[in-house]
Amino acid sequence: MVLVQKTIRARIVGANDGKLMLLQTEYANFQRALNGQNAELYSATRQQAERLSRRIGEQNSHGIKKREYPMVLRNDVYDIKKTDNTLSRYWIRIPVHGVRGGINLPIRPHSEINDNLKIREAKVFHHRNKWFVAITVQKYVEQR
Repeated sequence: MVLVQKTIRARIVGANDGKLMLLQTEYANFQRALNGQNAELYSATRQQAERLSRRIGEQNSHGIKKREYPMVLRNDVYDIKKTDNTLSRYWIRIPVHGVRGGINLPIRPHSEINDNLKIREAKVFHHRNKWFVAITVQKYVEQR
């Protein structure tokens, strides 16, 4: 058996404006925290920003480049649920600062997220005014 890893890309769909505003604020604060600025973030997300900032600084002698980086979520702070909801079969709960329990957002992944997959970290990013989540999953498979 060998452990394989893949990334499932999912688009956030049908979220209301209030939740999208909270997500945008958390994402913007993550970018500020990467640059060493004080920003209100969920504590685990702040830790991920500090860790990413150190790693980028070690790799790049000139510090962090002036670009946006995906917001990294540890696998123990976010949750994915499979439902029979008409809006979406899958929902992700993302922690945000100041909102107890985080926000639940409907997602549409490019492939199924089965129960036999071990969910690892996720990265939240936006592209062309659309929000996406890249979910890293692992699974043991027979080696050919």
